[in-house]
This record gives sequence, C-alpha cells and structure tokens, in this order.
Amino acid sequence: HEKYSSDFTIYWKYFPAFRIMDKQDMVTRFAVFFMLFAFIAVVVFASVILIAYTRSLSIVMSNRQVYKDVECLGASKAYLRDSVKNQISKVFFIPFAIGTVLIYLFYIMILTFNAGIHMSTAEFLALMADAGVVAVVVLIIYSIYRKTLRKVYHVLGI
Repeated sequence: HEKYSSDFTIYWKYFPAFRIMDKQDMVTRFAVFFMLFAFIAVVVFASVILIAYTRSLSIVMSNRQVYKDVECLGASKAYLRDSVKNQISKVFFIPFAIGTVLIYLFYIMILTFNAGIHMSTAEFLALMADAGVVAVVVLIIYSIYRKTLRKVYHVLGI
C-alpha cells in the first residue's frame, strides 16, 4: 500500500533525511530482491535438473537398439556401462561447468579487479559463502547424476 511506503518522499521539494526510514527501506528492498533471486534460482536449478534427466533418458531410449546390437556383437557389460556413463556425464557436467564454475570464476575476477590486490574481509567471506553454495550444488548435481545413471542402466538392462 502507498500509505505504508516511503516512496512518497521522492517527490518532496525539500527532502528531510530520516536515517531510520532509509535503513528500513534498504532492508525491505534487499529482502525483496533476495527473495526474487532465490525464487528464480530455484526455478532455474529445477529446470536444469529436469532437462538433464529427460535428455539422458531420451539418449538412452533412442540408442537402446544400438546398445543391444553392440552387446550381441560381444561387447562386455563394463564397456556398455562406460559408454553410457560417458554420454550421460556430458549431459550433466558440461552445462554445470559452464554455468557454475565459469560464473564463480567470473565473480572472483570481479572481486579481484574491484579491490585490487587486497580483498576486504566481507568480500572474502562472501567468496567463501559462494564456494559453499557451489559445493552444495555440486553434491546435488552429482547425486542426481548417479540416480539417473542407475535408472539408465536399469532401462538398458546392463
């Protein structure tokens, strides 16, 4: 509602500075932007997982006969597993490497170029917190990759 917002102060000719109101507005804006970012991140992350899982199963289903033919020609189960693992790992880890690792390296570059040689403590802590987030994402992606690989092995019967 407008009566609960301090946006009306933007149009004042002589603007008094209320430090407490400015701090409250900053916290509110930060919370809104953070929640928006978190929502978008969850949606994108879920989309990436769903697309990778679906793409992995579609690769297997379209090549199912090829795997059966190669098995009939004498290929071992280990060879078939390695072949499937190679294909599925590219579906999961190439987009992950591009989307997460390169962005994290870009973030490090931004902090380094902004701060020069010496980073502030807050920037270093933010970098470590982001490294923790990347580690959690790695664990989630890897666990979903392992579950997808087991499902693919089951579908192919290897």
